[in-house]
Amino acid sequence: MRWIYFFGYRLLLVYWFLFRPRVFGVKCIVQNGDQVLLIRNSYGPAGWTFPGGGVSNGEAPANAAIRETQEEVGIVVQDVRFRGEYLFTKEYKKDYVSVFSAIVDSKDFVIDNKEVVEAKWFAMAEMPTLTLHAQEAWRIFMNKRAAAIIIQNNKILLMHRFTQAGEYWVFPGGGVEENETEEEAMKREVAEELSLTVKISKPMFEVFNPFTMGKYPPRQEYYYLVTEFSGAVKLGGNEAVIMSQTDQFYPTWVELAKIKFMENLHPEVARKKLVEVLEL
Repeated sequence: MRWIYFFGYRLLLVYWFLFRPRVFGVKCIVQNGDQVLLIRNSYGPAGWTFPGGGVSNGEAPANAAIRETQEEVGIVVQDVRFRGEYLFTKEYKKDYVSVFSAIVDSKDFVIDNKEVVEAKWFAMAEMPTLTLHAQEAWRIFMNKRAAAIIIQNNKILLMHRFTQAGEYWVFPGGGVEENETEEEAMKREVAEELSLTVKISKPMFEVFNPFTMGKYPPRQEYYYLVTEFSGAVKLGGNEAVIMSQTDQFYPTWVELAKIKFMENLHPEVARKKLVEVLEL
């Protein structure tokens, strides 16, 4: 039966080339801890991709993502989260694809042997070669954060947080916006959060933060060592606006040697990497 999908796909390429139709599709990124489920189709470009397919007439994209996941890998997801969408034109058609994600407790799956050749769980930090479609979906799923390592007089500048969930520390920084480099994002966030102007900085390290608690999507984080800055530290930006009894922000200089033992400095993977790089 796989040959039907194989040759059918090539016939569709001819149709898409001639008529350039507008179609709608979905991709569903199925996550278990720090791993995601990938498949190899029996048709189309070589490489790994995510479960997904076309949206039927009158069908909601979220329902299509649930249906395609069950059809291709036999997993019944109860809830899917919309991540974003992209336009894919590499196959001549105008393919508007909605990206969803779902978290599952079990790694069990049963593939549709006609449409799927293989399915496998991969660690998000060690992804294989993805198809162009899957690369676009993964780009939307994986957000990026840029942060600053500001050290002066053997002290590091951190953000001390108090929320309803508890007390913790974070490195100053934030999300990378569209058409912005990681370093530009770091400088913008430092100016907004701390009222400082970064004069000189350089890449220090990057880490993958899986956010395995499921509340946030995983992301790649980029850390820059700030060696020169101007201004006086003062809380600003959105942090100053939303400051309240239940959501507090305090920029604080901390003895550099102490971070080795600060278990509530997040993310832990970045704290450990910094300790390693600085040989603390």
